[in-house]
Amino acid sequence: MNMSIIKTYNIRIVPTNSTYDDIFGFKKQFITKYGNHPLSNSNPHITLAQFDMDYQYHDKLINFFTQLAYNKTFNLSIEGFKVFPKLLFLDVPVTKEINLIHEQLKTIWVRDLHFKSSLLKISKTPHITISKTFDKATLEASFDFFSKMGYANTFEVNHLILTSREPSKTWDWEQKIILTS
Repeated sequence: MNMSIIKTYNIRIVPTNSTYDDIFGFKKQFITKYGNHPLSNSNPHITLAQFDMDYQYHDKLINFFTQLAYNKTFNLSIEGFKVFPKLLFLDVPVTKEINLIHEQLKTIWVRDLHFKSSLLKISKTPHITISKTFDKATLEASFDFFSKMGYANTFEVNHLILTSREPSKTWDWEQKIILTS
């Protein structure tokens, strides 16, 4: 009997070591000051796209997404703290490189994997989450605190990460896609 296992996949950018450490420090500082909220313990990353897929296509998926390795390394900026409803994050402006990767993902998704484009969720507002908050008061207080501190940085993106998990579980697998230098 063949049982399907549906997994959630992400294509993401993970900041380089020193930037990663800075952001992880902000997350720890948030927890110390405001308590443990959803996503405050998540690893710093920028989600480029997300989708659900039957695990039986896993190897095919890896094979096609390695095409992204033809992209050249590029620099990405972080431009301060911002908020969405219930979310404190670091702002990452959209760049031509991110737009190109988004277009390539859409092409691979439809042309190579033969899936409906509506099943691929492209993140149109790149950001790095510090924490999701339980309430508006915590969001406002944390934004006030962190925005006074400020943060701006630029880091080199030399790889992408394809990661997966079963729904409502932790990310349990990842594949690094090294970009061309």
